Amino acid sequence: LEFGNNDAGAEVAIYAGTEVVRIDENTYVGLGETNPNSKLEINGSFARKFTALSADATLDATHVMVTVDASGATRTITLPPAVGIKGRKYNVKKIDATNNVTVACNGAETIDGIATKVLDVQYEYVVVVSNGTNWYIIEQRESTW
Repeated sequence: LEFGNNDAGAEVAIYAGTEVVRIDENTYVGLGETNPNSKLEINGSFARKFTALSADATLDATHVMVTVDASGATRTITLPPAVGIKGRKYNVKKIDATNNVTVACNGAETIDGIATKVLDVQYEYVVVVSNGTNWYIIEQRESTW
């Protein structure tokens, strides 16, 4: 199955001009790539949603990369329930030099076996991923460069 822009400028049409999306027989998807070698292959740049917060918040499916300014007060960023969202990943970064940012779990869930992860240094960050039951830290930076 191939998709592309047609000469009349339609947003997406079955291949009728320049190919922009391909889904092959292996269900590999190519964006700007006519011969994808992975489940998703992108030929070009891509962006992930970025959200700047300065208040307590509970993350949801609309969040991906989050910066938190806690200069006004200590902030808590609560993760959604890990159940049912296996593989979902969040990046949370503290950008101020004053108050702590606490990344908290929903209910009895944990992050690497603990209920909260505290970010207390400016530019400290944590990347967590759901395993369908709890959260795992897959990347973090705990101190300044």
